[in-house]
Amino acid sequence: MSSSLISNRAIAAVRLVFAAFAFSASASAAPYISFVAANGNDANPCTVVTAPCKTLQRAVNVTPASGTVSVLTPLQGHVTINKSITISGDGAPIVGTITINSASAIVTLRGLELNGVGIIANGINITSAAAVHIEDCTVERYTGDGITLVATTATQVFISDTVARENTGTGLWLNDANARSTVKDSRFENNGQAGLFLPAGAAYISDSVFTDNNMGISNGAAMLIMNCLIVNNVAAAIYNNGTLRTRQNNTVAGTLAGSNALIPYGAT
Repeated sequence: MSSSLISNRAIAAVRLVFAAFAFSASASAAPYISFVAANGNDANPCTVVTAPCKTLQRAVNVTPASGTVSVLTPLQGHVTINKSITISGDGAPIVGTITINSASAIVTLRGLELNGVGIIANGINITSAAAVHIEDCTVERYTGDGITLVATTATQVFISDTVARENTGTGLWLNDANARSTVKDSRFENNGQAGLFLPAGAAYISDSVFTDNNMGISNGAAMLIMNCLIVNNVAAAIYNNGTLRTRQNNTVAGTLAGSNALIPYGAT
């Protein structure tokens, strides 16, 4: 056998080894997905759509950090999240509470329909996190607040295309002095207290609707509102005891209350 043929075969073998290594590295770096369904089994590995977990807590527990849990059917039960993870439901109803409690966690909740059925206290509790993204979710019928942030970890909260309604307390309660929150394209309807309450931190609110709450917005910190509809709230459209700046294009109907005046955006 010629030396050139041996050399060519050696080169080909090396290439195959490198290709296999590259495939292995790519596979290991791929996002890890777990599945959960009411007809599943928590003894399953949960990594195959036909063999899901039964409970959301089990699915979260077996999913590595930065992975995704896919909710396949309606579920009941509470869950605590203590790592970076995405929970995606594509509209799947969940009767229970989601608690996020990890200062380093980056959590995404997407496409979930959380329901307190009139007996559960809160929908989403953020007690500690680096960042929380709530996208295309519904949080309704809780005896307390729909979404609560009570962290002291400078949590960043991003809420979009989400509805908080029919909660006995507040639709969205943001109480982190170091937090910066963004809310857009969302609705806060018929909550027993405020649609949105900001006692601490800062928030930017845009393109959202606050209607039929006791108060549309209650601000005790720093807030900027633009392109919002705030109408038909019972006690006040806006109650402002903080610094609240408004851009044009808001539609506000009802009482403006509180000790501080609204500041037009750009004014000093």
